[in-house]
Amino acid sequence: MLDFFKGTVTRRDWAFVAAVFVIIVVLAVLFVFLVYNRQQEELARIGGEIGRKSSELAEARRNAENIEALRALERYTDALSEQLRLRLPDEREFLSFLQTLESISADHDLTISFKPGNPKKDAFKETSPYTVTARGAFHKILRFVNDLECYDRYVRVDDIDIKYVAAGVSEAKFVVSTFRFLEPAVEMAAQK
Repeated sequence: MLDFFKGTVTRRDWAFVAAVFVIIVVLAVLFVFLVYNRQQEELARIGGEIGRKSSELAEARRNAENIEALRALERYTDALSEQLRLRLPDEREFLSFLQTLESISADHDLTISFKPGNPKKDAFKETSPYTVTARGAFHKILRFVNDLECYDRYVRVDDIDIKYVAAGVSEAKFVVSTFRFLEPAVEMAAQK
């Protein structure tokens, strides 16, 4: 080996260089197969996991935005439902409704009579129809019907039939329906 520094290269020196080169190549190949490839596989696995977690995070953010929108919609629906419930009278208020009808008719100088119909129920409400006969001036009857339609509770006016009776007097027959909110049986059972 010392001959190498003197300027003469022997076969033994070339063999040593070749052995070192082979060892370096073998170490490089072992490094690639044992260390580098495993690290690349681990990096690919971590990259895939990061991708999955990123998509899960994006989905969670979309869900959070949707949840806020749904909660806002729920608050709006609850408020609207409460307003509607307040506009639908309960059973105690039917008498006050009839008194209100009499009061409105008195304001318009009309004579009225009521005939209750058969209540009809569906899943959410009970409809109570009243056949109303009003006598008075034609325009006053129309204002009376208009005031009924503007009443603060939900009232439906159907089947209006106005007839001329005598000079300046008309008679109107129509059906006024009021509605009462029915709570679902599930909620009623839960309240008990």
